[in-house]
Amino acid sequence: MFRKLLVWLMPMTLIATFLITYQWSMYQEEGAASADQANGNPSMYLEVVHDDGVLQVNQKINGLAKEQYIVRYPNKVKDITCVYGEGKPCLTEQAEQGMTVTIGYKEQIHLSYKLPINESDMVLKNWYAKLYTDQGDSMIVVDAKVDWTDKNESNLWAAAGDQQADIQKDYIRFYQWEKSTATSFPIIKLHNGEYHRQDMKGATVWAKKGVTSKEEVKKNFGENISFSVPVVTVVNPDIPSPEIGAGYILLPSLSEVNIQESLLSSMLQQQYPISSKGGAAIINGLVQFILSGNDVSAEASKLAEQLTISLTESQQEAFKEQLLTINKKQQGSAIALDHLLAEISGMPTSFFQLTTKEGRVQPLYFVDPRSVNVQAKQTTIDWHSISYKQQRWYPLAGITSAFDYELVALPNQSTYVVQKGGETWRFTLNKDTFVHNQEDFGVASHVLEELNGEIFIQEQYVEDIFGVSTGISQHSISLKQ
Repeated sequence: MFRKLLVWLMPMTLIATFLITYQWSMYQEEGAASADQANGNPSMYLEVVHDDGVLQVNQKINGLAKEQYIVRYPNKVKDITCVYGEGKPCLTEQAEQGMTVTIGYKEQIHLSYKLPINESDMVLKNWYAKLYTDQGDSMIVVDAKVDWTDKNESNLWAAAGDQQADIQKDYIRFYQWEKSTATSFPIIKLHNGEYHRQDMKGATVWAKKGVTSKEEVKKNFGENISFSVPVVTVVNPDIPSPEIGAGYILLPSLSEVNIQESLLSSMLQQQYPISSKGGAAIINGLVQFILSGNDVSAEASKLAEQLTISLTESQQEAFKEQLLTINKKQQGSAIALDHLLAEISGMPTSFFQLTTKEGRVQPLYFVDPRSVNVQAKQTTIDWHSISYKQQRWYPLAGITSAFDYELVALPNQSTYVVQKGGETWRFTLNKDTFVHNQEDFGVASHVLEELNGEIFIQEQYVEDIFGVSTGISQHSISLKQ
């Protein structure tokens, strides 16, 4: 039976090579893409006039790379025009993901359109056109400036950005906001004269007069984390239920939520907008990781646990510090979070990207970029070791192939059998035991673990069970038996 299964298992070494190098190659490609943005984000200028329930938007974008982009407009937008900086019509084409536009090197594009809005909506979320890569899967991060004019004196507007101006004139009110590394720019609509404003640590609070006092606001926001871009917080009993979005919080009262956790969640959503089904678990897990709260989902708790068991204490503190810092070079996505972990650990990972893709928290491990070679054969191995739970692990298929063992998998039993020279070892996933020539042995921790579909063996047991010694240098890992 073993021989038949061995034939089935022969491709395992090739699979191991592919899987273990996947994260490393993906990280290298992403690093090159990030380097292209290191000199600064494209700039976006939005000139908006609100009149009688309609936004007239003029949008200019500068500093784009020479390539095609997907333009996605808000729903219900009309009277769209697109011209280049010199006034020529844009070269556009309708695609499944949206309208594509071709951009020359550092060429400017001007978009103009009208957007009817629902006057009863307190938050305008998707109110301007956004650019994506030509595959439509990655939003272009911009440095944004918004000039906003309202002809209705009864309206008051706030935004999740740095306010530069608020000027009241006869019949109009003018606002200006700026925001670096923007992937969203929520605008909050309030009724003029009904709110008092307080600039607190980490938040700009608009509380309804006669309901929430300034003393109550000060008491609740006095000891919070400070962010470089304040979170806009609105407190009004007419709000039906709490809403925590990217850069804003809407509350019926200050007692509805944990203020510190809500502010942190809002800031992280703004910095790392992840719209997939795994996005909520990532944001909630990061809040749990930083603040160690209790009321979180199982997935959020699992994500925080992965970070805790896989990072040293100093790495954990460094990661928390980076999360609380608005970094203009960060891409604002799961990729950016993975790059932060890579910078801190010195090794690449695709933890957040895989969690986003799969919709559930994945194991956190790092790919060691050092080459692996087998000294006895003087050959270089084309797979890498990994760091998982702060221990080194090797692909089981790679180790057995490198030292001429036969490997047989019994997937239905989660069992793997290794044979050589009349000796047999039997391992079961996630067990602290193994069998050697029909004799049971107990060990201190799991011998094997499955990570993202691949079976790994801990370095300690590669040495103790198979007698393979490891030598670690700055650029390579040597294996010898």
